[in-house]
Amino acid sequence: MSKSFNDITKHVSKNLVVLGKAIPETTKAFSGLAKSASAEGVLGQKQKELIALAIAVSQRCDAC
Repeated sequence: MSKSFNDITKHVSKNLVVLGKAIPETTKAFSGLAKSASAEGVLGQKQKELIALAIAVSQRCDAC
């Protein structure tokens, strides 16, 4: 697979659709979890994005 951002994004999006059809309840619950995690709270949005970026880099996650 290419390391192009557009290629990675298309690949992940296509697979999320497949996953959503296979296990819709789990996909919906995960979406709710992500929405709750991104809500304002003790940490601001910028801090949460920086933490997510650090995790993605440390795990070498191209799609993250």
